[in-house]
Amino acid sequence: MKKNFLIYFCLIIFPFIFLFPYTFNIIGLGNDFNILYYDFKVYLLDKLNSGDFPLWSPSEAAGFPFYSNPFSQIFYPLNIILYFFYKIFGGWSAFDHQIFTIFGISIFVVGLYKWLRLFNISVYSCLYSALTISISYKITEILRFTNAVHTAAWYPWILFAITKIFCADNMQLTLKYAALLIIFYICLITAGYPYYVVYSVFLISPYILFFIIRKLNSYFFYDKIEYLAKKICVLIVAFIIVLIITFPYFLKVNSLMKQTTDRAGNNFEYAANVKYGISDTIGSLIYPINTQPGGWYYFGIFNFLLVLSFFSFKNNKRLISIFFLGWLFFIVYITYGKDSYLFKFLWNYMPIFSSLREWPRLNIILLPILSLILALSFDEFYNSFILKNCSLTELKTKFQKILFFGAIIILIQLIWLIKIKYHAEWKLYYIDLRFGFLLNLPAEKWQEVMALPDFFVKFFLNLNINKIAVLFGMLYILSAVLSLIIFYAIYKYKIKKIKLAILILLIFTSIDNFLIGPWLWSAQRKNTSRHILQINEKNMRSFNVPRIDKYYTLSHTDEFNAGIVGNWYFDRYVKFRNKYRSTEEEAYKKLMGVIDGKKIYFSKKIDYSTIKEFLDDSKNVNYKVNVLYYDGDVLKLELFCEAPGYLSFIDNWDNSWKAYVNNVEKQIELLFGTFKSVYISEPKNIVVFEYKF
Repeated sequence: MKKNFLIYFCLIIFPFIFLFPYTFNIIGLGNDFNILYYDFKVYLLDKLNSGDFPLWSPSEAAGFPFYSNPFSQIFYPLNIILYFFYKIFGGWSAFDHQIFTIFGISIFVVGLYKWLRLFNISVYSCLYSALTISISYKITEILRFTNAVHTAAWYPWILFAITKIFCADNMQLTLKYAALLIIFYICLITAGYPYYVVYSVFLISPYILFFIIRKLNSYFFYDKIEYLAKKICVLIVAFIIVLIITFPYFLKVNSLMKQTTDRAGNNFEYAANVKYGISDTIGSLIYPINTQPGGWYYFGIFNFLLVLSFFSFKNNKRLISIFFLGWLFFIVYITYGKDSYLFKFLWNYMPIFSSLREWPRLNIILLPILSLILALSFDEFYNSFILKNCSLTELKTKFQKILFFGAIIILIQLIWLIKIKYHAEWKLYYIDLRFGFLLNLPAEKWQEVMALPDFFVKFFLNLNINKIAVLFGMLYILSAVLSLIIFYAIYKYKIKKIKLAILILLIFTSIDNFLIGPWLWSAQRKNTSRHILQINEKNMRSFNVPRIDKYYTLSHTDEFNAGIVGNWYFDRYVKFRNKYRSTEEEAYKKLMGVIDGKKIYFSKKIDYSTIKEFLDDSKNVNYKVNVLYYDGDVLKLELFCEAPGYLSFIDNWDNSWKAYVNNVEKQIELLFGTFKSVYISEPKNIVVFEYKF
């Protein structure tokens, strides 16, 4: 019991130790971390703290759905814990969210370990594999996407539940783990990263096939798997229950995607816009700086050599090796996009597939597969090289194969090093942005922003990109050389303390994975201050405060944002904005409240082709509006007007909005194809706009 507690404690804390610059706020997470994840989370927690369940987000892009926006992660069960944290500690800081993101890796690594332990694999091998894969480049590259980390975190737990269902020896256990599967899959879906939800099909389907083919699973589970047909039926029922529970949410998300810019699908160039190929695949395994970062899955050259050895050694796992190789190839080949016939087939025939992009991200699916292969490989290595449970001749042959693979790896690395090969995105995001912005700061500000030693920053700033590429390339070659030296030392000498040997290997792997992966999207340290936002009060004040119009998402202040981020938000609003910002700049600013914060207009007509005509109409009509209540989802107005006309709320429409005039539901019409308007015929009115499920 004590040993198990220690193992789980190490699994949970390990990601925080490995990522200590983030854990101790020496540096912070950048890119989309704040504008797409932290800002949404703290907004949600504040609304929940006020007793509201937010449906609409009025402070971004002139109004946008909140609960059906995956970035909000609104139905994620772990929000319950965060809600109490917000209430008890008086807020949720960006640093808190950074820790919450890393905690997602802890969920992932514990799930991997528990899943791997179900196979006929030693504790040491499972522990080593789970820890190694949890710090691979694929995991640390997605740290900027909190929702992606927490979605991927549930992959191994789903595999764990499926395995338990197939191995259960009675119906009571089968149903117990089916219930857990439902919970884990709901966590996956509500964690807020739809890409990974779609990707799960490519993980779960082959894994179920693995259990259907008895020759594959019998090596691990012997004759434990019985009543296969019944268990498949239980799985189908469990997935149907998940679908029923999440279907309303899924429909809303899907409906929202179809209304947003570039997310409706059927745009092949958009779907396959990131080029990924064989050199990226090789680079991901041995030379990451020559790889498209979105497709990274580097997990250490020593570990890659272990995997190569698993596939090359003669053993009784030949059929298993073929299955896993085929599975890996299947996933990787899809990521080649327009150069992949499989990608084209899925794009044409698989639902939702055409709505997604950045397909190198599919490599996240490789991690559970690689973790199982690595655990098997380490088991083989452990038995052969450490315990010496094979003949000297066989051991020598295995070591020679490893030397051969290592020599090929070093040769490829040397060729790329001589040619100074590096990927443009690595240069842009790791060198130009990470160090380039420091170059524009006074030296005394470096400590304030990044808490990095001056000599470290100055060293990099004094190098050009080619020298930096050579430097990092040499480090990967050094990693390969040291890996071979470690193999030789273990091969040549008998190791008495197994735990010490595994600890040394884990430290070496950690150093190897520490070079670039975790820091591609680093930024300045995160704010640690907490306070209650009081969003509802700011919503009311927003009618008298000018809007801003900048590249950003929602606002935590009473300055609502009319700006957008790329490839997102309502397509109709984006088109309106693109058209009138350039042709009627001043009129656009007036209508959007950028000048005075005004968001309510009354006019005789709304079918105008220019904003100026609409504003002139509104100026010539006598009316008075009082805002009685506004919480973002419900706007209640008191309107006095001398003649019939249209009341317009300069806030985007979607089909969940309802309008009521004097308690009678009225049809909402569109101003400039995107804003809400309702016809008013009486001189005195109570008008309510309400956003509903």
